[in-house]
Order: sequence, then structure tokens, then C-alpha cells
Amino acid sequence: MLNPKPVILLFLTLIITTPAFAGDPKAVGDIVGRDLNDRWLRSFGHVGIWSGSRVLEVLDESRVIQMNSLSKFKQATSYWGAKYGIGSNHYKVIQAGWKQRYYNPEYARTPLWREGGYKRQCVRWYGGRCIRYEWKRVNAKFRCDTFVNYAYKKGIGKTLVYYYTPRHVYNSMPQTRY
Repeated sequence: MLNPKPVILLFLTLIITTPAFAGDPKAVGDIVGRDLNDRWLRSFGHVGIWSGSRVLEVLDESRVIQMNSLSKFKQATSYWGAKYGIGSNHYKVIQAGWKQRYYNPEYARTPLWREGGYKRQCVRWYGGRCIRYEWKRVNAKFRCDTFVNYAYKKGIGKTLVYYYTPRHVYNSMPQTRY
């Protein structure tokens, strides 16, 4: 007779290691990850932040900063799961990221990013000094990994990574959701 223990262990191993069974986010601030939707850069990855009901993410689309359903996020490519465990009060992380949509965000193809906002700029000089200033809008510019890192830094003061890739940002979280 066949011993059922190895069969059960094999079945459980397949469930745990199969991306379809990767854990879903449970708390605001969980980082979700998946493969990138690009044939050559698939393993490079894509990350977003769980808002409590939707995924806050940066995409190379006309609306760069978006809130999308978890099912849309998971259906795009192979889902990695959710990770968590750095900081608290993650509503501030979501607020910091979502606010950047007001600054005409652009999609970045490199890890060079820019916070959107307003910058005081000299518009008239006289005698070697500025005599008139104006506030100029600075457009935001992010890639998914730089955006998640920015939102954590701006929201709760935690830098996740110094070397930007989506996989590094995802792996910066110490605990995995099951």
C-alpha cells in the first residue's frame, strides 16, 4: 500500500511554491509583487502597495499613478504574493504616494526619480541678486520601485532600499503573507 505522507507533503509543497497560491495582502502597506509584463524583463518584476482595498501602483500608461483591483494586478502576469513588516501607520504611505498624482507624473525607465511639488524659482535678477520669485510646478517622475520606496520614505520616514529594482523593494519586506 502507498504511504500517504509523502503524497501529502508533495501536494503541500506544490501549493506553497506555486505562485497561484501566493498570499494576498491583509493590511495597508503590504507590498505586492509580480513579474513584469515584458518578455525580456519579466523577472525584473513589478511592485505596488496595498491600500486596504486596492493596489497603488505606477504603470507606463497615460495615467501613471493608479489604484487597481488586486485581481487586475494578479491577472497581468505571475503573482509573487504580498510581503510586510516595516514600520507602522501605513495610511501615511498611501497618502504620500497617491498625492503625487496631482503633479502630472511621468513614467521613468531608469531608477532616477523626482518628487512632484512646487519649487520657488527666481524669475528676475537685478544687480546679481534675485528680486522676484515665482512658484513653479515640478512634475513627478517614478518607476514602480522608486515610487514604493518614495511613498514609504515620505509617508513614514523608512527607506526600503538604496539599490532600486522591483525585486529588491519586494524583498526588503521581512515577512511573507501566506
